[in-house]
Amino acid sequence: FQLGDGLFETLRARGGRVTEIAEHVARLRRSAAGLEIDLPDDLDARLTGGIAALLAAEELDGLDGDASIRITVSRGATDACVR
Repeated sequence: FQLGDGLFETLRARGGRVTEIAEHVARLRRSAAGLEIDLPDDLDARLTGGIAALLAAEELDGLDGDASIRITVSRGATDACVR
């Protein structure tokens, strides 16, 4: 978070399932490309697995589960600052 630029996506999960995940991932990739932030090739799998684990940990993975999930991407830290 040191560099001050980043992006986010907010997703909705109902009944333990994220709605429109493909659209969110595509928009996240487009936004990251616009900021020249590299994302991993296996982003879809990482997000799907991470969200499933999060919903399970919070007991929101059942039919009554209802959640908002925010994915935040940052360029990260740097060893040298440009002035």
